[in-house]
Amino acid sequence: MERNDCLNHVLQLGINDEVFGKPEVTNIVANVKAFVNYSSSSVLLSAAVKKKQEDLGFASIKTLVQDVKTRWNSTHDMLQRFVELKDVIIEVLEDAEWKGKISVKASGGKVKFTSNDWKVMERTVAVLKPFKE
Repeated sequence: MERNDCLNHVLQLGINDEVFGKPEVTNIVANVKAFVNYSSSSVLLSAAVKKKQEDLGFASIKTLVQDVKTRWNSTHDMLQRFVELKDVIIEVLEDAEWKGKISVKASGGKVKFTSNDWKVMERTVAVLKPFKE
């Protein structure tokens, strides 16, 4: 059991340094966290995310996933769900009610995602998938 725990710790450190430690990924994860955290504390935003899923015809309504800083796999899960809800998130952020209203605490900047940000998220999820399994 000790070897497994040690391997998991080494994997955690490696992924944090080599994937989540990259500035481009760090900034995107900060924006995703800001959106997810705001959604978890705002009944209005979480309702908007749910309604957009219904409007877009999602077969089942999915909730956003929060990460835990000490577990890389929870950040993977958060990004994976965010990517699954990409069209929903884009529409919510373009809605006049939410546009420019969600900010990242550390930088004070407004949450927004470029097409390149979505590509980086998708690649990050794909790179981490084998480790998750």
